[in-house]
Amino acid sequence: MKKKEISIYYLITIIFFIFIYIIQPIIENHIKIITIVSILLVVGIYYAVKQIKKLRINYKDIVLIIMILGILIRVMYIIYTPITERQHDVYSINDQGHLGYIYTIYQTGKLPDTNSIQFYHPPLFHLIAAGWLKVNDLFNVGLDRSIEGIQIITAIFSSLIMLVAYRIVEKIEIRNIYKILIMAVMAFHPTFIILAGSINNDVLMILLSFYIILYLIKWNDDPNIKNTIILAVITGCAVMTKVSGAIMAVPIMYTFIKRIFEVYKVEKKNLLRLFGKFLLFGVISLPLGLWHPMRNLIMFNQKIGWVLLPAEGLYVGQYSIFERFLSISFKELFGYTYCAIPGDHNIFSYIVKTSILGEFAYNNSIGIYVALFKIINLIIILMTIICTFVLLKKIKKKNNNSFITKILLITFFINIASYYHFNIKYPYLCTMDFRYMVPTIFTGIAAVCIVLDRIIKNVTIKESIEYIIVLFCILSFTFFFII
Repeated sequence: MKKKEISIYYLITIIFFIFIYIIQPIIENHIKIITIVSILLVVGIYYAVKQIKKLRINYKDIVLIIMILGILIRVMYIIYTPITERQHDVYSINDQGHLGYIYTIYQTGKLPDTNSIQFYHPPLFHLIAAGWLKVNDLFNVGLDRSIEGIQIITAIFSSLIMLVAYRIVEKIEIRNIYKILIMAVMAFHPTFIILAGSINNDVLMILLSFYIILYLIKWNDDPNIKNTIILAVITGCAVMTKVSGAIMAVPIMYTFIKRIFEVYKVEKKNLLRLFGKFLLFGVISLPLGLWHPMRNLIMFNQKIGWVLLPAEGLYVGQYSIFERFLSISFKELFGYTYCAIPGDHNIFSYIVKTSILGEFAYNNSIGIYVALFKIINLIIILMTIICTFVLLKKIKKKNNNSFITKILLITFFINIASYYHFNIKYPYLCTMDFRYMVPTIFTGIAAVCIVLDRIIKNVTIKESIEYIIVLFCILSFTFFFII
């Protein structure tokens, strides 16, 4: 994809969401029907144009349709979901949740003078959201509507994740059918759609994590000053959004160390120039990422990496290591439709549920549907775990595609390690939420598709896994029409 095309896609996506925001009062009462009609029109018109011009539909056409459908699903979801539903730590403008954080910046033009509740977080997302409210003021939009419209920003971020994922997928040497499968998962996975309406800092941090992967690949191909600066800015901004963005330092460190050995072997005289780029990276990324933690350390004696302890009623540390980490509780997984808060404590069962449902309850009449969804999701997760270890064992050295695969695997395992460390250190129900390791959706499904393309030879096994992924995407796609 050329730079001009990328810019056009980004611009069209942003303009489309702004347009939706303008016409929202007109369409919101019939949004599901309008979405279905829009989907049929998009697919029909695209197919008709191809037929008239006598052009074959190639894989890029299919990916484009998939991403458009993904955007339409996100639009539908944020319009029928108010900011009072399916949120994490948002609260009201008068409380110290994420919305109060945004409102404080909007009202005062400065950061909160306390680190209480959610005010301890780095402020990048909240600054952007407060800026959105200010822009709405310029057009005399009422505060209630502009606050509800913060979901436009999060939906844009969620949609951009698809576009960045596609740019990464284009660099992976696998057959087009598997690129399509990866993009279908990225477009329709429930986590990304729920995040599209979640007005906290999760979705921006996840988007920036994807950008880090993309620019690590670019930097590995060409470690010039421009790519170094962009990578540094993105990394700093990820930590300025949420401190857990710092875990992306691991794939970055791997890439830098790898380059040191490569340069040392063939051109030692260039080591000094390379270290200069590392210095440039640090000079940019560290102040961007650490200024707010340092501010909180000085002002509130808040340790770097500190997190707010959840409510005592969510504590699960009384359960054994086996009950929490080393078993699968099918009772928790299938004994009741949605998450039980409090009540659940088995981490694997919680991952299976929250990776498609979040920590939320939906329409109680779709219990059978949800049970099927959980079964397919469980199979997908088990396939992901198996394929990442297969890929880890089979990965070859000394080619760029191998580097991309290694970055994906490193990102996958560091997210898993961070998640489990988080749950050991903070044994609470809410820390078990899958939203703390969302990048594993992409890195995991990419690993599955790489293994399908390069390693698995049995046609029956290949097709079975492909059908399971397609079924998962169909279930995901339809889920938000029936809840």
